Amino acid sequence: MRKVILKDTLMNLQTAIQNKTREKLFVSLATKPGTTGVRFYTRLFEMHGINAEYVACECTDLARDMTLVREYCAGASVTMPYKQQVLNYIDVNYSAFTPVNTILNDRGFLSGYNCDLLGLTDLIHHQVQGKTVNILGSGAMSKNVKIICADQAEFCKIYSRKHGNWAMRNTNYDVLINTTSIGMDGEECPINPANVSLVVDCVIGNTPLIQRAAKHGSRVISGNDIYLAQLRYQFKLYTGISLDTSVLKDLAKTIW
Repeated sequence: MRKVILKDTLMNLQTAIQNKTREKLFVSLATKPGTTGVRFYTRLFEMHGINAEYVACECTDLARDMTLVREYCAGASVTMPYKQQVLNYIDVNYSAFTPVNTILNDRGFLSGYNCDLLGLTDLIHHQVQGKTVNILGSGAMSKNVKIICADQAEFCKIYSRKHGNWAMRNTNYDVLINTTSIGMDGEECPINPANVSLVVDCVIGNTPLIQRAAKHGSRVISGNDIYLAQLRYQFKLYTGISLDTSVLKDLAKTIW
């Protein structure tokens, strides 16, 4: 088995291509890239003997980087603010015109998928049935949540500064789903958890929002849970391999 070297240093896509050392190159494109994906994929490629590497790339010009992805990369993960914009640079969208977070390259033909939606559906589909749901934020992840809740929830509403109703976000509800970065801020943690049965925070980590919800006895689904759920779908698209959930959770304990 060929050992995959962890590339923990952030770089742009052009540099990642120039420094490529494996048969296949997978990348993430973000304005502020993190290394969570690098750590997971490096270990997973190593575990399964896959001759590939995954690099987190800072993206400042999506059109340019998508041209490079088409020519040099086996696949790409796309984060905000590019999940909607990237639809302009792919050949087919298998996510029913919802935002795309995963791109698969088949000899220059780019297919888009929404693994965020697939993972979220697994986690919250049954949890919101017949519930009243408040969704915080109006970006790509919020749209995913809205799609799931449309068929399952009794009632759901989006609150955001863009919609001009942010101040009313703490109205009565059964389920709170936060798709903004505000969950990281203890001072603005947007929850009155006394009567909330479930809190979902899309921010990775043990955020103040998750901590407060758990303290008040609410069931919680964290950004970590959401990341792992979408990762299973994304890894299957990239490699054809189905990850065992228990193995993935054990791996996560060594990374987070």
